[in-house]
Amino acid sequence: MRNRSFAVAITFAIALFSGAASAQNNADNGWYIGGYLYGVELRGSDEKLQVPADPGNSMTFPPVPATPAYRDSFHSQYDKDMGFGGVLGYDFAGVTRLELAVRQFENDIEEFSDSQAPPDVITGEAKSTAVIGNLWFDFNRDARWRPYIGFGVGAANIEKGDFDEDTFVKQVGLGVNVDLAKNWILDIGYRYMDADEVEYDTSRGELETEYTTNVLAFGLKYAFNSGPAPDEDGDGVPDANDKCPGTPPGRVVNADGCELDSDGDGVVNGDDACPNTEPGVEVMSNGCAVGQNTVLRGVNFEFDSATLTYEAEQILNGVAATLKSSPNFVVELQGHTDSYGSDAYNLNLSDRRAASVRRYLIGKGIAAERMFSTGYGESAPVAGNDTAQGRAENRRVELHTISDDAQARIKAAAEEYQRRNNYREPVRPKAKAVTYSADTSGDEEEAAAEAAAATSGDEDDAMEDAMEAVGDAEEAMEAAAADLEDAADDMIEAAEEVKEEAKGSAKESGADPYDDYLEDY
Repeated sequence: MRNRSFAVAITFAIALFSGAASAQNNADNGWYIGGYLYGVELRGSDEKLQVPADPGNSMTFPPVPATPAYRDSFHSQYDKDMGFGGVLGYDFAGVTRLELAVRQFENDIEEFSDSQAPPDVITGEAKSTAVIGNLWFDFNRDARWRPYIGFGVGAANIEKGDFDEDTFVKQVGLGVNVDLAKNWILDIGYRYMDADEVEYDTSRGELETEYTTNVLAFGLKYAFNSGPAPDEDGDGVPDANDKCPGTPPGRVVNADGCELDSDGDGVVNGDDACPNTEPGVEVMSNGCAVGQNTVLRGVNFEFDSATLTYEAEQILNGVAATLKSSPNFVVELQGHTDSYGSDAYNLNLSDRRAASVRRYLIGKGIAAERMFSTGYGESAPVAGNDTAQGRAENRRVELHTISDDAQARIKAAAEEYQRRNNYREPVRPKAKAVTYSADTSGDEEEAAAEAAAATSGDEDDAMEDAMEAVGDAEEAMEAAAADLEDAADDMIEAAEEVKEEAKGSAKESGADPYDDYLEDY
């Protein structure tokens, strides 16, 4: 009988390995091994003792046939004990696993209900050694906690007292697998095992016993994956352990697959344009607090103009989204250039470029009162202007966070607007006079120079600005005549040249450039 038990076990092992070897090589596939501890409750039931047969009486009529005699009042009780075992399994690409389990239990015989039972089976212990092939079905394959159910059949050798016998066993079970670390899995489960009837040849006859077993299983398994674990977002953390799926490529994550937030401002490092924010301060959705700057990299313009490129507009769409998600903040859009060209030309170009960015953001639904645009020309380089790379770095637009109180700034902006209107009225007659002079002088080039000088405060530089903007003196004259409002604004800008020096001082001292800007007016 024992040979039959081993034959059954080998048959299950061959079937298991053959099925696993034929599986497709997939990232979900793989062999695993494990060791287990078991808590075991063993029960015996329907125990019968077959005593020598009644010989009957062949001399009677009709004859009395011989019949076996049974006593069925035997009931064993066993203590609850521990067991141990191991498994070898294969995890398929789908929801199934095949597993070969070997386990051993030992339970002391505590009581036998009939004193007439064979003495050689009522003392000692019941010992079971089983080899079982299991088929398990897993749920939530991509999760860290994966419940399962399944069943198995196999063979067991069950000793009782001084006797032992082989029998077939079957079981059902359920449990949960938990990923502890890479390749290491904790298995917590329950098994119910039932053995076929076992027959022991004792000194008083044949004892027939049925066994059932309740088992709590605690196992630690190691998985030999045939390929890398699934990692859909490519952050190095398997999907089963990834608490933050969908991480953008290239981001640094922790052991749970979530992006880091080094300064603790609530904005992950990959989205944080200001990574060294002081603890506890309020930040915009880009991670910047009041007083911090971020360079809007990729916001470029067509050559020698303030016209945004297509790529710049796509980047500014993201800036608009940041400002919409941070409605309490007011910002300054700062334009910067390299040192190529005159100071006045670079100042004018940076002003126009910063204003172009502001207009685009207004078109995307950002309130005009929340944004100010200022050109700094070549006054604040971040790299040397003696190389092409350095000059490229200096040609930039920066987003400077002014305030986290939008309402107060909007009120201040309204007051500033009124102040500008009050200042504009006296300069309009002068602008008209310049235009009249251009119409009557008969010298178009001189008239254009006068118009430009009136708006810039520097006749030579203004002439260069006018020629660059419209191409020739005649077009400059017509533009000045067509738009007196713009001429008046330009005259105001010319009167504010002191603003530039104040801004430079503010940047060096860390003061708010906008506050100095108001004081200049």
